[in-house]
Amino acid sequence: MKADTRNLSVFAGSVCLVLLFPLFSKTTGVVFSTMLSAGVYSIAVLGMVIFMGYAGQPSLGHSAFMAIGAYTTAILTTRYGASPLAAMLIGILLCLLCGVFVGLPLLRLRGFYFAAGTLAFGLLVQGILVSWFGFTKGDSGIGGIPPFSFAGIDFGNRLSYYYLVWAVAVLLVLLSYNMLNSQVGRALIAIHGDEVAARSMGVNTGLWKMFAFLVSVAYAGISGSLLAHYLFFVSPSQFGVLLAAELIIMSLLAGGTGIHLVFWATILWRFLPELTALSGEWRSFFVGAAILVLLLVFPDGLQFLTSRRADYAPKPSSGAWVVEAREGEGKRAVE
Repeated sequence: MKADTRNLSVFAGSVCLVLLFPLFSKTTGVVFSTMLSAGVYSIAVLGMVIFMGYAGQPSLGHSAFMAIGAYTTAILTTRYGASPLAAMLIGILLCLLCGVFVGLPLLRLRGFYFAAGTLAFGLLVQGILVSWFGFTKGDSGIGGIPPFSFAGIDFGNRLSYYYLVWAVAVLLVLLSYNMLNSQVGRALIAIHGDEVAARSMGVNTGLWKMFAFLVSVAYAGISGSLLAHYLFFVSPSQFGVLLAAELIIMSLLAGGTGIHLVFWATILWRFLPELTALSGEWRSFFVGAAILVLLLVFPDGLQFLTSRRADYAPKPSSGAWVVEAREGEGKRAVE
């Protein structure tokens, strides 16, 4: 069975699970709530896979972009009577603007330095949410967020919102898959393999890294907005460093570049704490231990679901990807 066919089969299996899950779970139960939240977080994880897995840039600041999307939705819908869709779109726009503001200086950095810069941005946003009490209500948070509605359709029912969230997630996965199987994906893989070699071959590394970063922060904004309509409440504690670490773990579970594994990775991670009944400080311990286990024992995450032993043979050198990416840019220029 070819790799693409196996990947499609695994993705189709996750979609079938999502579609059939409500038939075997009460909508008022914890299990159903966990599955719904997995759909919300899978969108942010998808953005992390694109940016961290394909562009090769580690980020500890995407929880902050989720916060921007969530708080924009909360403030606009509760204080200014904006429609949920309009509030979400404005939240995405703010995430993109902040992404440009953060990305322009930080994307000049690589590795640890970039991660440290995004962590600083996350702490900055966290500080604003806590300290600006008159606007964000500080640690008290903002409640009374209305259910999501669109074109006269109210998604206040948990079952309808469940299918809405997962429909958005599936749509974004399909869009991302098509995008990453084009010149964009080839350029990002070239940058991930060897940024210096990619630049020397004429690939615009700064442009493509910024593009991947903005796509990922937009996805984080969508996830944050949907989270606000799911919980009907937002507070700074929901978007701390722990969430940033969890997003990284879920992207690692997806194998870094496993777009088709995003749903499985997110569902697995969201259910593990519930199955082990961990909370508080023990949850933080569990997150740290999980990162170590993933890095040392399962560096490819859930990729074994779609990979044969032969698939672990050495991959083509980064130079091959660079040439292919450069040829794609040349063809586009001719067209």
